[in-house]
Amino acid sequence: MCTRKVIREAVTPRLSNARDDTRRPRGKRAPSPPSLPFLDGERPLGSSQPIDSETIYSAYNCTLMASDACIKMVHIKPSISRLNKDCLAEIFYNCAFEIDYGYGRNSPWDHLSRGKMVVHLSHVCKSWRLLALSMSELWASIVTAFPDGFPERLERARGIPLTFGPHHEWDHDGWSAQTSYLTAHVERFRTIMCPEDLRLSWIEHLPGKVFPHLRQASFANREPGYFSDISFQADHLQSLRLYHFAVHFTAPNLTSLTIYMPFEWQVEQAVSFGQDVPVEAFIPATQLIRMLRSTPLLTHLKIHHCIFSDDWDPTEWDSENGRQSIVTLNHLEYLSIRKEYCSHIAVFLLALSIPTRTSIRFSTFFPRSTDDELQHLCRELAPYMRSSSCNSVRVTSRCDYSDESAFFELFHKDRRGASISIFIEDSERRLEDGSMSSVAIYEAIFAELPSSTIHELYVDPPTVDQSFTAADTPAVFHGSALSASVETLYYSLEPPFGLSTGELGPAHFGRGLLPDFLLDWPATYPALKHVRISSYVTLYKKAVVADAIQKVKQWLEARVKLGLPVQTLTLCGTIEGTDGKANDLDLYGPLLDLVDVQDTRRVFSSKSSNV
Repeated sequence: MCTRKVIREAVTPRLSNARDDTRRPRGKRAPSPPSLPFLDGERPLGSSQPIDSETIYSAYNCTLMASDACIKMVHIKPSISRLNKDCLAEIFYNCAFEIDYGYGRNSPWDHLSRGKMVVHLSHVCKSWRLLALSMSELWASIVTAFPDGFPERLERARGIPLTFGPHHEWDHDGWSAQTSYLTAHVERFRTIMCPEDLRLSWIEHLPGKVFPHLRQASFANREPGYFSDISFQADHLQSLRLYHFAVHFTAPNLTSLTIYMPFEWQVEQAVSFGQDVPVEAFIPATQLIRMLRSTPLLTHLKIHHCIFSDDWDPTEWDSENGRQSIVTLNHLEYLSIRKEYCSHIAVFLLALSIPTRTSIRFSTFFPRSTDDELQHLCRELAPYMRSSSCNSVRVTSRCDYSDESAFFELFHKDRRGASISIFIEDSERRLEDGSMSSVAIYEAIFAELPSSTIHELYVDPPTVDQSFTAADTPAVFHGSALSASVETLYYSLEPPFGLSTGELGPAHFGRGLLPDFLLDWPATYPALKHVRISSYVTLYKKAVVADAIQKVKQWLEARVKLGLPVQTLTLCGTIEGTDGKANDLDLYGPLLDLVDVQDTRRVFSSKSSNV
């Protein structure tokens, strides 16, 4: 938010005789005024008349009060009347442009909030009204942002390219004038952000159109499917999102492309209801290749259910030359593939030539029952997993259709550079259709990991996964890709009961304070120096018992005898306690001679803790 300090920094240095210089710290010069963004060119700054900064602060604060209270001007006019033109302009631009609304600069919601502020400011005084009315680009960016006053905003926008981004809470009646203008003058818009619940018939408005100003577009179509006979051209388009349908386009400067295709049954249902436009349920492989070849500058590519067909045969993609077609995207930074089978993803990766530094995300992919298909995918993924920038692995089986926890994630510990994350369907569905267990999928992935580069391992046990138990984990987690180089283990204690059923479930990694693949095999993970255990009050109370501590002690003693001592054991999360001391801290006493136990948990009093 814009504060008094910002106004002081922005305005005071421009005043020739500000009488309030004592407010500045002694021995320090006033900071230079920040450069402010302008929509209509630089504003002139002439010589300022002497005026005290307290008047400016008062005017600024009252301006914010006025905007928050729907233009209650009673407090601001006495202060405003004392300001000259330059000071008024300075406060206006700070209020209009320096406030951070938290939506991201140039987002539709940022323009909406900024537009509301300018509307409020325009009612404060004549000077600010003239400034507001002169902002053609701002009015163009919010021309469809309010249900009323559309003709007036359209007039103020003059000939500036427009933005279509209605408020998500408006009903159809509130949008009618804006939507009608959009469909009749679609070529005039620079940004078109259609919400998914406003299903226009874009296959009626896009064919053959040339968009000279379009930079950003999100089209949600009323009719689902792939329309092979429809195309449009937008030479300056940089971001495109097609929801529920796909068409051809010419956009040589496109940097971000998202295509969400419907499921086959949705297309068939629409056809059965009388949709008479030629439509296909899937994008043919050759056509998707053609789309991607026409966008060589892509940095972000997201495709949803776009390769769920069986025509991905590399030998047929380029029948004229008799060779495999390759799509080269040298600038790609992020690739997201959702709702696809692993075999289709593998062939799609085979068709791409992209930098190995590209971040890749599969969410959700469906592993079939054959090992060959999964291994094929992992082989195609291997060049990206072996990127030197990745040194940490996170595993979990909290696999569902949410995006909270990846089934597998490969990343840099500082969260910089490329990363790979995989989300899979839940174990119950996989067991029903005979697909692989979680550990089998891990085994295929780990086989392609780079050797001696993974230094951190994060293990988050699943809430519910019936596909494996702790007895299955040693064969997978003792592979050289992990055990030879991991120096730090982050382990979240495993809940004894399934959160959804409340029944005692299988021990996926073990019931103790550490996973069984460590406790029962002290010679593994020779490079391991640090262990961090994380949990919450209830689970700590159940897990930290004398027997569990004894097993950890035996494991530490065995590692000392083998010359593989662990240096630190860090406790994280929350715990009950008294006077800032954890109730269970004394239980760790037997370990103090073997490892440095560090308790970083947040301590809650026993009376108030329900965490």
